[in-house]
Amino acid sequence: MKAMTTRRLEDVGPMIDEALAHKGPVLLNFDIDPDANVYPIIPLGMGMLDFVEAS
Repeated sequence: MKAMTTRRLEDVGPMIDEALAHKGPVLLNFDIDPDANVYPIIPLGMGMLDFVEAS
């Protein structure tokens, strides 16, 4: 399986384009700064039903 990872915002578009052009499954990993306030958040060690929404 093809896999790609990035920490840079400018890589996201090209990665998605490459994934869509690939014949077969692709795993995309986007490392996000834990202080970036991206919601919803699933706290470490918790389940999908324990997500936190922005207040």
